[in-house]
Amino acid sequence: MLPVAYMLLYQYFRTWKSFILAQIIMALTYAYIGEPFCAWVKLVHYLEWRYRYSFLYYIIVGIATRALILKLASLSKPQDLTTK
Repeated sequence: MLPVAYMLLYQYFRTWKSFILAQIIMALTYAYIGEPFCAWVKLVHYLEWRYRYSFLYYIIVGIATRALILKLASLSKPQDLTTK
């Protein structure tokens, strides 16, 4: 589910401000609703892990992934050789 969520956030939120806001909402939802539910139905068992760690992890991964994709996209654009 996480790769799809990150993909949708990247596709629909073009500016950094809107992306980070959506990223925080997604991280809150997954870390404090999704993970406790999964633990409750015994799909996962955490050892020495707190939901706030997941919250920070989701935000860091999302921002780092978007930054990497934007950097790679800018490198793949053709360079204008007349300005150099």
